[in-house]
Amino acid sequence: SGWPVFLRQPSGAPVLVISYALLYFTVLSPHGVVLTAYLQTRHLGETPLSLFRAAGALAGVFGMSAYRLGSQRIGVRGTALIQVTLLAVAVIAAAALFGYGGIGGAREHMPRTMLAFLAMIVVSRFGLYGFDVALTQLEQMNVDERHRGLVGAIESSLCSLGTMAVFVSTMGVSAHNAASFGALVYISAAFVLAGAGCFATWCLCWHDHEHTHDTGVAEAVHETHAHTLAHERQLAASADGKTHTHLHFHPPCGRLWHHLVVHRPVSDKA
Repeated sequence: SGWPVFLRQPSGAPVLVISYALLYFTVLSPHGVVLTAYLQTRHLGETPLSLFRAAGALAGVFGMSAYRLGSQRIGVRGTALIQVTLLAVAVIAAAALFGYGGIGGAREHMPRTMLAFLAMIVVSRFGLYGFDVALTQLEQMNVDERHRGLVGAIESSLCSLGTMAVFVSTMGVSAHNAASFGALVYISAAFVLAGAGCFATWCLCWHDHEHTHDTGVAEAVHETHAHTLAHERQLAASADGKTHTHLHFHPPCGRLWHHLVVHRPVSDKA
């Protein structure tokens, strides 16, 4: 029964959760054992590997600091969109370097291309960690307090599924086979791009609007669109008991959407 409650969450919360979970379907992580094993087969020594992992962690710290500064200037939503876009661009660049820079080729030592490949993965951590903090705040703002534990559990399960999928997919891939590992790199980039696209869709389709009910607060909480506890408190605190700010689904073609779907004549809905 948890999934129906999750899918009925207002404010597009399921889209936020899915956008984040998709980012876990990747082998392009400085702290991932799959990428570490592959880099060792490419004769990357222990010291460069350690520096790479440390740089990834440091980039994450900077990413979280950048989120804090950015959210104060352009808001949580705008900062999150910038950081997840940076993440996607960096991962796509890393995949391009892997495919066209010769990293996966027969030559064993390509320091410049390898350095650029690793640098893009480090940059992706800057975007990921900042986006992680931003998404947590967005979920705190928009997920119903009564269901936060449920939504958090589903999000954790989906992220764990991504991690497990990465390990399962590597069972049939030899770390010494650059071509097969390359397939994982490209699939990882596709999942990260899908996650960024999912979040961009949420930003495009869900917007804050001041909403006034025709009835009072007692009746409003039972109207067709769902309310969180925060919405109900806003209704109760408003001067007329009818007004609150609501995150509505409002796609770019909003007028057409409302004409065709929301405000159809009764005869069309029958």
